[in-house]
Amino acid sequence: MTSFFDVISFGISDIGHVRDKNEDVWKSLPSHFFFVVADGMGGHKAGEIAAREAVDNLSESITRIFSSYQNKNTETDHIIGHLYYAIQDANYWVKDLAEKNKDYAGMGTTICCFLIHKNKLIYAHVGDSRIYRFNKELNQLSEDHSLKNYLLKKGKLTKENVERYPYKNRITKAIGTQTQVIPDIDYIDIEPGDIFFLCSDGLTDHLSNDHITNILKQTDCVENASQKLVEEAKKRGGRDNITVLMIKILEKETQINSTT
Repeated sequence: MTSFFDVISFGISDIGHVRDKNEDVWKSLPSHFFFVVADGMGGHKAGEIAAREAVDNLSESITRIFSSYQNKNTETDHIIGHLYYAIQDANYWVKDLAEKNKDYAGMGTTICCFLIHKNKLIYAHVGDSRIYRFNKELNQLSEDHSLKNYLLKKGKLTKENVERYPYKNRITKAIGTQTQVIPDIDYIDIEPGDIFFLCSDGLTDHLSNDHITNILKQTDCVENASQKLVEEAKKRGGRDNITVLMIKILEKETQINSTT
């Protein structure tokens, strides 16, 4: 991949206070400006396996495609197409594993990712793991594929009663649960100072967008910000695994300082 910018990155994942295993997985490929988070689901260790297999498969596809990519003038639409099919491949892979091993039956995972191409950030997601941009203000770039969000949009639930809804954490799309999955994919222009991050719902179940904004306004260090977000989510209950993978966009001449 070709980027007009440099990037600082930091990722952190915490088991939380309640779960006995961590089914969140994150990975960064700084040389390809690619970053991904997954939140697995399923009995026994199946959720962890689904998340790990999806992340590894998608990362391998990105590495294979773009390591041999020679055309630096590639249009954004072509990159989006490659990402779309790479996510499809990950979906087929996880579903096939679930069908061949009865212990993995029904396993699946969310996935959210982004990559930088020239002056754009191309992002995609399946499920309710989120993608955010912060630059003085917080913008949620992804829209949850969840029953809760669907009913809120239809007016069947309100923000006041949604927390009492028994199926509020049920997602409507996942990697590995259907033969085909259609990810949401889009892109945004980027500029120095932009902060982007991926996170699992273990963060956003406890922290509202206003809470996240207040934390990010306190520091522009991606490591400190990521750790503070996780700490606050744990203070507010930590009922699920909590993962944050954050990047900051820098001018090209700035030295890369990446923690992966």
